Amino acid sequence: MSFKGEQDIHILTFNLPSQVGLFNSSSNPQYKLLSASFDRNDRNSKFVYITDINIHDDNLNVIMKVNLAQPITKRIDEGFLFKVKQDF
Repeated sequence: MSFKGEQDIHILTFNLPSQVGLFNSSSNPQYKLLSASFDRNDRNSKFVYITDINIHDDNLNVIMKVNLAQPITKRIDEGFLFKVKQDF
C-alpha cells in the first residue's frame, strides 16, 4: 500500500509583546505582593506570573485563549515577546 495526500493548513501567527513596565498587575482576587526571589540584594522584587493569554476581538470578546505550560515570572524591568500560532 502507498498513500499520497496533500492538506492545506493555514497558520495565523501573533507576535504579542509584553513590554517593560507594562502588564505588571493581576486580575486574581487572591493576588498578594510577594518577592520574586529569596535574594536580599534583589532590587526589583515586584513581579507577576503570566499563566495564560487572552486574545480579544473588537468588542472585547475572548476569541482565543493561550495556556502556557509553565508560569512565566515577569518583573517590571523585563520584557517578553510571545509568539502564538493558530491553525485552522
